[in-house]
Amino acid sequence: MEAKQVLEISLSAGQILLSNGAESYRVEETIERKCIPSYSF
Repeated sequence: MEAKQVLEISLSAGQILLSNGAESYRVEETIERKCIPSYSF
């Protein structure tokens, strides 16, 4: 999976969470957990 795809999926998940009333820290954590394991430096 390419980095762009991982980012798009993570951002979509964050957007869904926000639209359903999730707290911002939860959205940030979700995006980090999806992106970091896939492309750790």
